[in-house]
Amino acid sequence: PTFAASASRAPLAKSEQALACGRLLVLWLHKWEIMAKIAPEEVSGSWPTRLELTRLMEEQTVEELNTVSKGGGIKVLCERLGCDMERGLSANPVLDWDHRVQAFGENKFEERKLTPYYAFLFVQLKEKIIMLLLFMATIELVLKGFLGHGLEQTEAIAESSVLYLTVAIIVNIAAILDWKRERMFEALTKRLASSNLRFVIRDGQQLTLSDEHICVGDIISFNAHMASVISCDGILLSGQDVKCDESALTGEPEPIGKSPERPFMISGTTVNSGKGTFLVVAVGDYCIAGKIKKAVYAAGESEASPLYGKLDTMATRIGKVGCVAAGSAMIGILIWEYGVRKSDDYGQLLDIFLQTIGILACAIPEGLPLALVIALALTSNKMSSQNNLVKTLNSCETMGSATTICTDKTGTLTTNRMTVRAAYVDGVMFEVEGAEQVGPRVKAHEGVEEDCKKMLGDLMCICTMDESGFCYKDGLPQFQGNP
Repeated sequence: PTFAASASRAPLAKSEQALACGRLLVLWLHKWEIMAKIAPEEVSGSWPTRLELTRLMEEQTVEELNTVSKGGGIKVLCERLGCDMERGLSANPVLDWDHRVQAFGENKFEERKLTPYYAFLFVQLKEKIIMLLLFMATIELVLKGFLGHGLEQTEAIAESSVLYLTVAIIVNIAAILDWKRERMFEALTKRLASSNLRFVIRDGQQLTLSDEHICVGDIISFNAHMASVISCDGILLSGQDVKCDESALTGEPEPIGKSPERPFMISGTTVNSGKGTFLVVAVGDYCIAGKIKKAVYAAGESEASPLYGKLDTMATRIGKVGCVAAGSAMIGILIWEYGVRKSDDYGQLLDIFLQTIGILACAIPEGLPLALVIALALTSNKMSSQNNLVKTLNSCETMGSATTICTDKTGTLTTNRMTVRAAYVDGVMFEVEGAEQVGPRVKAHEGVEEDCKKMLGDLMCICTMDESGFCYKDGLPQFQGNP
């Protein structure tokens, strides 16, 4: 009976597998058919190339814009990229996302590889003072430890071991701190990237998306109030008194106005005034900010800090002066022994050389690098306890060398939030103290007419660029945007 039951189930299992495979094949063919309709060769072939769009943002001229749009202006450029000037791309999520990413790239930068621990060790070992300590420890170990005898040999081995241990402590402390902080900053960067949200118009609806979900052809809504950072290159479609701060790129202190004659929105800049929408034409490594970031990464690390530079200079001078002193002492001893005293004991040559090496060793401050690393480490921990993140130990030196901090009244050193502390509404003065808020008091006060309250609320919604709203998800209203 058992065999019969299993034999009767076997054909059923095979039929189920065949049915499942058939369904997967149908779904795959259906998806392929949809993608073929969405981005057929003749449609994707009508897109401008990535090179054309990047050249457009490099030239930033109306003539180049007419060239890319084939003389049709921004409207034709939108049509070539498959989007509507008012409604944006036709669906969310974008159905031809893979085609756009393949053609124009993603709106995220290639992640920089984290520095391994041994690389931090090598960086510390390249310091001149560390190399000098290792050199002296090795010379003393070889000449006195291996070639010496008795108490001299024991002292040489002990002194060399102490120098090696000191170097190991110095390089490991510095390497561990830099290694931990680099990974801490990497985690913080990813967290900030996920919280950077933009207002994107797709299928006539305004959505809140992160930077990595934006593609070429999207339409982004911006304003100077809460969506002022431009994260990708684009062409202005509509706007009211739009001015952008491009000083980081051009050095021009005055905000640059945007108009049909100058419609180019540059990534990495901020909107100082106005609001509007723009068409995304370059993202990620191919936008202007991406190229700058890539060039900075390729340039490598900056030069040594002033303190470490002085330490290297001091190590070089110690090496030179010590070599001159040791050489002079050796020449003097040789003249005294074999020139003046006429000694014929040439077995003393090794002892004379060891004495001169001892003179050079005394000139090296082996405790200075350790004291410097410990001081910077303590400073780093002190700054971290005060919510100041330190990526490298050299940053502590930079902050410690600052004598004057220049700022303005825009709240750079504050939380960048302003709270109403007093209001004069309908002849009534409202003042608050502590954590109390003005709004609830105005709303609850009977001396203020209801029409005045309503008008005040309408003005606040309209004049503060409020772009919040509601959308329905699973039959329930969901709040989106910022008030």
